[in-house]
Amino acid sequence: TTPETFLDGHEFIPPQEGDSRGPCPIINCMANHGFINRSGQDVPAFDIPVLAMTLFDLPDTMFPPVVNMAIFDGQVDVLEDGQVLLDIERLWNRPGEERDVSQVFPNPGLNFNEFNLNIT
Repeated sequence: TTPETFLDGHEFIPPQEGDSRGPCPIINCMANHGFINRSGQDVPAFDIPVLAMTLFDLPDTMFPPVVNMAIFDGQVDVLEDGQVLLDIERLWNRPGEERDVSQVFPNPGLNFNEFNLNIT
């Protein structure tokens, strides 16, 4: 893969009607480029840390705790087979550490919320 071909097959497609997006621009970017389900629904949650390291060169210690907190906060579905699935918009829910560490929170002066950030 080269810088010119890195996004081949992963072109940007904005969210469509019914797609799920949340407060984390990194996770939204993954969905918009099809690295995770473009719908943003039923995303294998533990794919996110691996992709964050690969796509954004983030440290391997950054995202696993966030996924674990999303599990603890009830923002994901844990299936009987142990698979952990996320609908991205559930990251808006309280309690939620993702909401607290996102680049758009907690600055109340900007008045960001799930409605004005999902405008296409």
